Amino acid sequence: MIETMKKILGILVLGLLFISIDLSNPTTAEAATFEELMKRSKMNKLERILYDLNPARYLKKRKECKEDSERKESTYLEKQYYKDCMNGEYD
Repeated sequence: MIETMKKILGILVLGLLFISIDLSNPTTAEAATFEELMKRSKMNKLERILYDLNPARYLKKRKECKEDSERKESTYLEKQYYKDCMNGEYD
């Protein structure tokens, strides 16, 4: 019972750490379209965090970045493009 509680607490602490690191990075692109920007401007801070953690958005973005990166000439360029795309530089 105690071991399970320790694991849950560890997962929670790591999750909060990753969220705080993500929120402290001001260079990420937050919105791709005007409609999304307007939608996000009406959200409070908790709603924005939950919106960013939506797995459906992440999987869609990952699929788009992967498809676009496969069109590059070399493996190095593919990996570089995918990394930059996932960080929001090509939104």
